[in-house]
Amino acid sequence: MESERTKEKVWSRNAEEELRRLREAVAKKEEELRGKNESYDRDALIKEELQTYAKMPPSAREPKPEALPEKELEKIVLNLSPEAHDDAMGELIGILQERGLLSALSVVERMRNPHIEDDFHRFVV
Repeated sequence: MESERTKEKVWSRNAEEELRRLREAVAKKEEELRGKNESYDRDALIKEELQTYAKMPPSAREPKPEALPEKELEKIVLNLSPEAHDDAMGELIGILQERGLLSALSVVERMRNPHIEDDFHRFVV
């Protein structure tokens, strides 16, 4: 049986890999645009990459992240309803570290708070 500590290490490793791949995708896109002498908004580019990643079918993602179960996702969203913006961001960062990028993005999306979404996207990349 897998211990909680082992699960945390796997989640952490997956989150680090997800973030590394996302940063690489943003850097590659920036390099392409610079090569074409095209101007771009870095924040918009980051947001676009995050949205693309979040919409990818699970079979296309590497490493294969585990999605949060629906009940757990709802519980997190309810607990994160923002009153104190910093507290919500802290919780999202914890989810990112423990459960991976996809899980954190799912929670952010369910919160339906554009300000937190933008801040979280900037934080991630």
